[in-house]
Amino acid sequence: MFCMQCGTQVQDGVRFCHSCGAPIVPAAATQQRPAQTLYPQPQRTIQPQPIQPAPAPAPSGGLRCPSCGGTNINVQIVEQGQMTTKKGVGLGGHVNNAARATTAVMTLGLSNIVWKKSKGTNKTTTVNATMGVCQSCGNTWVIKKGKFGSAPGSVFR
Repeated sequence: MFCMQCGTQVQDGVRFCHSCGAPIVPAAATQQRPAQTLYPQPQRTIQPQPIQPAPAPAPSGGLRCPSCGGTNINVQIVEQGQMTTKKGVGLGGHVNNAARATTAVMTLGLSNIVWKKSKGTNKTTTVNATMGVCQSCGNTWVIKKGKFGSAPGSVFR
């Protein structure tokens, strides 16, 4: 089966595309009525099939959807935001700026072409979260690393 939005091949029974997140329409719903033929096909009787046993549960420590209990989970790292902190110029920067100002007065400002003012530094920190996306029901949730009832530590190696 393929996603109608992006064309990615998806597993049967999945309700959302693991690539673009679009809902997957089952193949039976998208098929149109077959055209009539000149020679009608004989009617076939459908034999009942035995019920297949449920799939084996995921090994202990595996990820499960908190909504539907499914094991077809996609783990993603999502950026939640950024924080920028500015550090001052410090004593050395202040002395540099004072010397620069004195030299600029003596050279009528020509030294400012080459000698630039100390402005300090910026440090940007990015905050990320680990998200689980159930491919069966589309539920998303934050996975807390190493906490009880969440992902095992081995997922984050």
